[in-house]
Amino acid sequence: VISPTTIDLGGRQIQVIPVPSSHASEMLIAYDRQSKTLFQGDFFMMPDLGPAPVGFSVNRELMRHLTAWALVPDRILSVHGRVSTTQELIQTVNLLDAEKMKK
Repeated sequence: VISPTTIDLGGRQIQVIPVPSSHASEMLIAYDRQSKTLFQGDFFMMPDLGPAPVGFSVNRELMRHLTAWALVPDRILSVHGRVSTTQELIQTVNLLDAEKMKK
């Protein structure tokens, strides 16, 4: 996928978007507006158990992509970890910012 593409899965539209990342030259995010579900690879992961950990810079990158593409997911799926929420993503970035302020 080299440009934003919409895939029709039997009446369900999935938006697939290539986005830049500091983790890899290009990554994909996929969004289902009907269920407000985002699938992404290595931008963000939540551990199987426990609260949101301190995030990484790629977490902030994902937040910027969500804003740029006007995506408002209720749930975020990852290739690693458990299903999470946008609020948990925001929490990881807030924790990252707090850690940076300490230094």
